[in-house]
Amino acid sequence: MSNTASVDIAILGGGFSGCLMALVLKQSGFQTIVIERGRHPRFAIGESSTPLASLALESICRDYDLPELLPFCKYGIWQAEFPQIPCGLKRGFSYFNHSSNKTFKFEDAHANELLVAASPDDDSADLHWYREAFDEHLADLVCGHGIPLLEETTVNTIQQDHKWQISAQQAEQAIQIEADFIIDATGAAGVLPRQLGIAQHSRQLLTRSCAVFSHFRHVEDWSTQVPESVSKDYPFNADDAALHHLLNDGWMWQLRFNNGITSAGFLLDLYRRQVPSSVTAEDLWQSKIAEYPSIAWQFRESELLRPLVLTGPLQRRLASSCGSNWALLPHTAYFIDPLFSFGNGHILFGIERLGRILRRHFDSAALSAELAEYDFQLQEEIEFLDRIVHGAYLALNDFQLFCDFSMYYFTGAIFSETRRRNGEANEDDGFLYCGHGPFRQSVFKAWQELQQLFAAGTIRDSDRTSFRERVQADITSYNLAGLCDPRKQNMYPFV
Repeated sequence: MSNTASVDIAILGGGFSGCLMALVLKQSGFQTIVIERGRHPRFAIGESSTPLASLALESICRDYDLPELLPFCKYGIWQAEFPQIPCGLKRGFSYFNHSSNKTFKFEDAHANELLVAASPDDDSADLHWYREAFDEHLADLVCGHGIPLLEETTVNTIQQDHKWQISAQQAEQAIQIEADFIIDATGAAGVLPRQLGIAQHSRQLLTRSCAVFSHFRHVEDWSTQVPESVSKDYPFNADDAALHHLLNDGWMWQLRFNNGITSAGFLLDLYRRQVPSSVTAEDLWQSKIAEYPSIAWQFRESELLRPLVLTGPLQRRLASSCGSNWALLPHTAYFIDPLFSFGNGHILFGIERLGRILRRHFDSAALSAELAEYDFQLQEEIEFLDRIVHGAYLALNDFQLFCDFSMYYFTGAIFSETRRRNGEANEDDGFLYCGHGPFRQSVFKAWQELQQLFAAGTIRDSDRTSFRERVQADITSYNLAGLCDPRKQNMYPFV
């Protein structure tokens, strides 16, 4: 391209979200451009999809005539049509509750395990996106649709006259871009928020965690440690999932791809454990591996494929997600924690909403009001999601309470998925059905009760029983999968 361009909408960030947003806008008749600091293929984290994410992607494909993306909604058709693009099979969520310096012991009635299915079989299952390949494929689609994608391009300044003026640099070439509207899909980089000086409200978030992670080969399947007498009750193979090891001060994720690579990382609760600035990623990783013998066994022959990454506190939240002529996608506006894998689903909800708003109102006086509603709804969802995650962290060391409180997440997810499949969902539902006042309030009140239980000190069995009864009552109207039923012994098949 030349060193100048004039477009309707400029998108900052060329990962999966920025590229998908560009495709949606192109199909709506907008001239767009994507500006990406890096170059594909590149490493990216945030790999686990969910049924809500898959359903949102499917809706985007149909609403914007993007049939080439439909195969990426389900594991079976992905494998049939794009076997060369790696991905992982995700049948659901699995959790295993560990004790420090002790080999994991499978307890009667699955008292230290939780498996929640998200699909009835492999073909219709969700996926782990191997982001390096998936993002590159979407970038290729963007170029194939004639959308300019400027890789290895740094944004220097963003100024506003009657239009946005973006000054960027690509190698030795200075580039000037004029745009009526800007969408920021840069995530934590927050290019536009930094330029606009949008205030950080990260301290308003309750969750506090950091992470150390990487990609590995030769990580032993967890299922090789599971006795057949235990696994016979499982609704799916525990490794074909977002697998969580719950620890005394955090948890570990394991996501397996069909190219032999495993994404793995520890999340540490910063209320329970402070991480000194002098600690290296390698030292922290090895200390956590050594603390849990059954996990150490999984990694005894593992091969580290790239340097470990140690983060500071992960949580971030911006004061605003939009203005009259700009908007942030959800992963730029905030980040909480990957405990329940809702990140990609929420991003796709954001793409749906912004696509709908811009298609309907781009040249109308209603645009500012619609964007304000986008911001209001997103902020409400951030508060809801933060309490879901923070409550689960509170209960990390009390597995029954953890399982029972997590039922609010699974209830909201399954109920929302079902409404989508049945054509009953509407724009007021909110993500995970948190736009429904009674459900939202029940989660907030249960979170408050959890805080009170742990503040009081010793938790009695009668407290746990009372809390479970509360959850059962709260979710009755939305419980489509028999959740929180002790007869299921923490094993929940797809319904």
